[in-house]
Amino acid sequence: MIYKTALKVAHNLDAKGHIKTEEIEIIAYGLFSVLSKLIYGIITLFIGILFNNVIESLLFYIAFLFVKKYAGGIHASTETRCFFASFVSIVCSLSCISFGIEFEFLGKIIISLSLALSVFIYVFAPIASEEKPLDKIELEKYAKLSRIRTIV
Repeated sequence: MIYKTALKVAHNLDAKGHIKTEEIEIIAYGLFSVLSKLIYGIITLFIGILFNNVIESLLFYIAFLFVKKYAGGIHASTETRCFFASFVSIVCSLSCISFGIEFEFLGKIIISLSLALSVFIYVFAPIASEEKPLDKIELEKYAKLSRIRTIV
């Protein structure tokens, strides 16, 4: 879906002579990455508008991207499954934020859960997968970076 669009754009750029043929896959991946982040950002903004907490939603998304870059995660077998899982994760997270703001006792539970999950990320990140294996040097580097980002 998103990758196919990015690949078409890269092929068009190649056809017009703006990039080299051997760069098509690299350009397509870069476009896919940017488009994905943009689409999820728009979804986050829309849900923030629905829940009447736009600032909190955008702060969540920025923090999510900040930590995810090096912490890794689970990779879905297809782009559609990834999109659906990401969408559900964003909706659930923003629902928790919204209910936590609305109901004080839930806010305390959500803060406690967030702290526990932050410890989990600190201890277990990075999470490699078959689709994105990490060598020993990458594991050490990403562990350090994900820990720093989790603390921040």
